[in-house]
Amino acid sequence: TKAFANSVLDGTYFGEADTDWEKEVSPVNPVTNNFDFSVAGGTEAVKYYTSIGIRDEKGTFDNTGFRRFALNLNLDSKLSERVDFKTNLNFSNSDQGVSSNLLLDRIYEYRPDIPVFEEDGSFAFSPTNSFENPVALSNTQNENQTSLFLGSIQGNLKISEGLVLKSFL
Repeated sequence: TKAFANSVLDGTYFGEADTDWEKEVSPVNPVTNNFDFSVAGGTEAVKYYTSIGIRDEKGTFDNTGFRRFALNLNLDSKLSERVDFKTNLNFSNSDQGVSSNLLLDRIYEYRPDIPVFEEDGSFAFSPTNSFENPVALSNTQNENQTSLFLGSIQGNLKISEGLVLKSFL
């Protein structure tokens, strides 16, 4: 329209900000931490292995990341020359924060001459389109939480040399 063309020509269309939207929605140094601890041991009759793992991964964008806690327990018991049991238990819990799938588009489409915030502290929005402010959009989050428990038990009975009855659960 003529009003739009005039505002571009006279300079009133453009704001005074110089916003780097990618910098505004990205953490300074996203870091991943892994902690693993395991113990194994036992006797000839009983052997065990247990492990604990923790992963904390900061995401590429603010309010994103992945956290997981995992616990594993293996136990082998030889009750006699003919009977043994094996147990394997695994538990994990994960929490994943995911940004909007539009965030990457908005970082590169949003006008850099618009500030992040208005003077009143609210998010600034473009007067010429309906796109979300990338920082406002980065504050929304989809969260996926998963807990998983897996276990197995195995019993073996040696009936005779070369013949073993196995039962799994």
